Amino acid sequence: MRFISTEIELDIPHREVVIGVRNRRPSEEGLAGRSLARVEFAAYARADAPERWIKVLADTPSARWLEKKTGNDAVCEVTSPRNSLDLALAGKGMALLPTFIGDRHEGLMRRGGTVTELGHERWIVTHQDDRHLPEVRRTIDRLSRVLGAPHG
Repeated sequence: MRFISTEIELDIPHREVVIGVRNRRPSEEGLAGRSLARVEFAAYARADAPERWIKVLADTPSARWLEKKTGNDAVCEVTSPRNSLDLALAGKGMALLPTFIGDRHEGLMRRGGTVTELGHERWIVTHQDDRHLPEVRRTIDRLSRVLGAPHG
């Protein structure tokens, strides 16, 4: 088994990966998906951190929102969302994080409400021909438990 963490959408129909976690319902023909809990975003920082953003350089909706919000006025730039969390925990500035991550870190507090336009559904996606294979089914079921079923 191999776990790949990337901001790039890999091609499930052409078997670049067997299972993917996506920020939208699958629309490509031949794909099956299972809905997970909704993802919301908010600004997080330590109480003593400066009111300046830690900007993530990536091609994601949250990184594009942050680019519009900060322009060139960021305390620093990082290439991985994980680095923004680490720097926020170190008190270097504010990080834009999914609330399921930011809310779990005792040292961080929300700076404002959720960013409404960044909220989205999260989906586990696989090829419809693979979804009933025992090893794929087990992995999907485990991921679903870990990543959360929809709230409702």
